[in-house]
Amino acid sequence: EDRVKRWFYDVNAFLYRARYAPLPNFQEQNSMRWMSVGAFGTGPLFTDFDRKARSYRYRALYLGECYFLENHQGVIDTLFRKFPLTARQAAQKFGTDRLPDKIRKALEDPKKIDQEFEFLHVIRPREDYDSSRLDARGKPWASLYYAVDEKTLVEEGGYTSWPLSISRYIRSPGEIYGRSPAMTAL
Repeated sequence: EDRVKRWFYDVNAFLYRARYAPLPNFQEQNSMRWMSVGAFGTGPLFTDFDRKARSYRYRALYLGECYFLENHQGVIDTLFRKFPLTARQAAQKFGTDRLPDKIRKALEDPKKIDQEFEFLHVIRPREDYDSSRLDARGKPWASLYYAVDEKTLVEEGGYTSWPLSISRYIRSPGEIYGRSPAMTAL
């Protein structure tokens, strides 16, 4: 069917333009992911959507911040990522209204605006998934951001599909993280 071929060609071209445009930053982030695979055996690449820019964004995650869990079939389905954000970065990401008092106070003080605070991002299958809903509970993957010190949920969202591409070089049965060529050489 020529119409079907043209449709798939158009969709492929659209996705290619979306991924390789400057704003998503795919090339740089994917390169960093492959460096992580070569050095450590595992390379997570996070795909998110920037609502303000109306564009996908890619981010290679630092493996030292990530803890993965697999489901019963050996597929990674849960991420725990503990990472720092300055007060300024947290306000940019979550909005000032959602931040705990301690972080809001740091925002008001020019000397503390770049003070770092720990956050925890959890992505996991949603247990209360309801496909008829249009909010976060209508998405099969839960996305939860917590301010660690304050033990406060600062954002709850979700994804319609698993937002991570996790490359693992060599694994043995029972291993979640890959082993790298560098590890083999050492």
